Amino acid sequence: MSSSINRLTAPVSRSILAIILGIILVIWPGLALSYVVIVIGVLLLLMGVISVISFYRAKSAGYVMNGSFPLDGFLMAALGIAMIAIPPFFVSILMYIIAFLLILGGVSQLSVLASARKAGPVSGLYYIFPILILLAGILIIMNPFGTAANLFMFCGITAIIYGVIDLINHIRFSRALRK
Repeated sequence: MSSSINRLTAPVSRSILAIILGIILVIWPGLALSYVVIVIGVLLLLMGVISVISFYRAKSAGYVMNGSFPLDGFLMAALGIAMIAIPPFFVSILMYIIAFLLILGGVSQLSVLASARKAGPVSGLYYIFPILILLAGILIIMNPFGTAANLFMFCGITAIIYGVIDLINHIRFSRALRK
């Protein structure tokens, strides 16, 4: 009996959590993005501290170390502290990196299409996605924080839709199994 309850509650729990996450992302997209940066900062801080501790433990145990100072651990921890202290700065950097990659990808795809035209005709439809990718990169550069918030809102809406559809499918599947 308990295994059938677990089979029923896992999909329902997953659906409800997806809906809750989606609602949070739709209501507070900017805050969610800052929290993602903070969580990454906490992870970097922990990895840096663990690296430094491991270095000194190995050194005290007499192991030969590459380098005489755990610089990477300290730098990782410092970056983590900075990300925790000033997440908006790192959000903007992240968005600029994404924008650069999108622009680079769009230009690259357009140049491939231009080269392909030398070999034969290329439909104008093939240019739509590279142009959209290029425009997305430019829009992110123009408004990195707004774009990030919109991206999280889109993810939130998608999570809500996923959760609702998953819940409906689970209910339908459960009813079909009972019949």
